[in-house]
Amino acid sequence: MDERKILKLLKTLEQSGEPVGAAECAELLGISVSSLKKELREVKQLLLEHGCRIQGKSGLGNGYELLVLDGNKYDNFTKAYLPAQMKERQKSFNEQGNRVRYLMEFLLQHDGYVKGDDLAEILSVSRSQFQKDLSQVKRYFESYGIHMESRSHYGMRIRGDEMAIRVCIADLYEGMPFSENGSETLDMGEERDRALKKIEQIILEYSRQFQYELSDMSIQNLTVHLFVAMKRLEQQKLIQIDSRTLEAARKAGEYSLAKAIVNEVEQAFDVQFAEEEICYVVMHLSAKKMVNADEPVSEEVMEIVDEMLARLKEQMQMDLTSDLDLRITLGLHMMPLLKRIQYGMTAKNPLLEDIKNQFLFAYDAALCACTVLNERYHCVLAADEVGYVALALKVALDRSKAVKKKTILMVCSSGRGSANLLKADFMQKFGSQISQIETCNAYELSELDLSRYDCIFTTVPVHIELPVPAFRIQAFLNAENERKIQEILKDEEQSDLFRQCFRPELFFTGITALKKEEVIFALIEKIREKRELPEGFYESVMRRERLEDTLFGGIAIPHTERILMDETVIGVAVLQKPVNWGKGAARVIVLSSFAKGFISHHELFFGFLLELSKNKSWLNRLASKPEYETWM
Repeated sequence: MDERKILKLLKTLEQSGEPVGAAECAELLGISVSSLKKELREVKQLLLEHGCRIQGKSGLGNGYELLVLDGNKYDNFTKAYLPAQMKERQKSFNEQGNRVRYLMEFLLQHDGYVKGDDLAEILSVSRSQFQKDLSQVKRYFESYGIHMESRSHYGMRIRGDEMAIRVCIADLYEGMPFSENGSETLDMGEERDRALKKIEQIILEYSRQFQYELSDMSIQNLTVHLFVAMKRLEQQKLIQIDSRTLEAARKAGEYSLAKAIVNEVEQAFDVQFAEEEICYVVMHLSAKKMVNADEPVSEEVMEIVDEMLARLKEQMQMDLTSDLDLRITLGLHMMPLLKRIQYGMTAKNPLLEDIKNQFLFAYDAALCACTVLNERYHCVLAADEVGYVALALKVALDRSKAVKKKTILMVCSSGRGSANLLKADFMQKFGSQISQIETCNAYELSELDLSRYDCIFTTVPVHIELPVPAFRIQAFLNAENERKIQEILKDEEQSDLFRQCFRPELFFTGITALKKEEVIFALIEKIREKRELPEGFYESVMRRERLEDTLFGGIAIPHTERILMDETVIGVAVLQKPVNWGKGAARVIVLSSFAKGFISHHELFFGFLLELSKNKSWLNRLASKPEYETWM
């Protein structure tokens, strides 16, 4: 019970002078009678510490009355302590994230209807701001299949499958920090911490006894789910599992372990789990098990893996079909993943945002490969799960890259001795990236066939035009020189690549569309005026967008779901006003269709766009001066 409710109830009982009925008290606080009784038990000790007690009266005129045990403590409690706590809580509600978190917790915990005006009053925000906060809450709930139900004169409440609600609550525990002064509904302080620690000990003990291997993250996740299950059972919220799934769970190898864990939890916390709850734990265990490399992988699973790799080869011209390590890695990963798909569960991926930001190409490839699972099992695989597949593909892609060693020309006019010294220093520090180094003086440059070299390093100024990238360095390398040379040897293809990618005739301004779909269509039509595009181009881009929106920072990177053309075509548009692109607004649109050979440049290309998306000063320059020269 928050401070506002406590103060409201105390003042009502104080002014009444006689017992106030339970129904009247519950209505006053906007909660059910059963919730009132539960919350009064939770604040009993707090009230006693501050010199008062709320006690129930039975018989004629039954209800609740206030008993003041220590007048000084009570006055301090109602006039200083509670108002100070309310002020502190209110300060936290200045942050939208705290308000959204509070609303989520409140709605997940309460069965009955609650009026929006009452919630807006608690948060001390305007009705319009409350609606903005609530829209975020609705979107979050809908991602779990939980919906907001509104009824005139009653207010709102959530409706959804109990399993979905439990998953949502568990994710709130694991995925969001508890607000310091937020709702009391989920964050229960020391009581919660003690319970979680005990449940974790039980899981660890029995998983060792049964020699059942779980990752640290899986143990933490199962601990939270069991704690949430206990809290929901206190409210008589039971899991419903169909008879077929129930029978399959009873026959599963994990059933004995699940029953042992549940029995111990029942004794430790004096709760009673129904058979469905045991099967719910079976589902979690089978979906979280770590599969050892020596475990056999079924033909069905390997068939799925082969189909995923074939999809990559067909649509992205990425041939990883002969990579045995990748096939084994994906096969082992598929075994618990298919269980999670069967049970509607998701393995949370704490590295997801890093994977998207650093391995965008691998993530894009994973989205393509995972369409096989979406089609086979009539689902949409969660981004967290796609991220795990992306990690496996990233390792395979790195393994498949042949290191292209470079032929270098070194220009040094201080004598053959210093030139050889610099050459030896280069080979010692960067030899793995160099196939050959030749040296010359500045005046010899005009006599050489410079096209034979990948790049030129020079210790002196060069005044002739060079056909390959050239870089000025010092005769004696320091740490800063070495870092820059390392980057150059890795990325010297960058400038040529960008000149090929971004053509002035495919840079556009003036698109005034207000919706994502309209922007994509308008940009494609503008590109079509300059390049021949195949039929179904727009539909291919939109199919990729439906898998997951392509917004990064203020840049959207829509692209075709598969390779459609022999030529790489990239159109850039700087919009007059930002357009909603799913999770945020986009001002710069980079729409692309990649040719087969472009696969080797994907990482560099996406890496640049991601770097640009994080640099606000660059984006501001582009917005204030939306010209091709600014972009380049």
